[in-house]
Amino acid sequence: MCRIDEKNSWTESQRLSPKEWDLLKRHVIEQAQDARGQAFRDLAVGVLSRSQAAARGALDAVRKRWRAYRLWRERRAAIRALGALDDRMLKDIGLGRSEIATAICDPERLAARALASARRPQRGARADTRGRPKPVTKPAASPLIDKTAA
Repeated sequence: MCRIDEKNSWTESQRLSPKEWDLLKRHVIEQAQDARGQAFRDLAVGVLSRSQAAARGALDAVRKRWRAYRLWRERRAAIRALGALDDRMLKDIGLGRSEIATAICDPERLAARALASARRPQRGARADTRGRPKPVTKPAASPLIDKTAA
């Protein structure tokens, strides 16, 4: 649209007419508006991508906290449920009252304890001459229900 000679300078003989000048102004304005619109789009994409990444990070943190809270609630409910059992029932499942929280919150420690107790010989078992423990004879089984305890 611009009339520019080979040397890149305006000459007096190549002036624009008013109609050409209006066309040139409109064209330059349209290019400027397009460039401004593209700059805003690029800016919006950059801001949105960063905010989406930040939102994803915040959402992951919230999910992590929610999972931890839910796990804590489940553990507390299990501790309350086991605490409500009487000592005989706890003994049946192999727990003492002082081990309830450990059993719920640290199951690996409880499994290691069970493994260690399985390795050591039982009380009252005596080794025979070959080094193996003798089986302990149990007394005659008493009735499971005590009829006098009502």
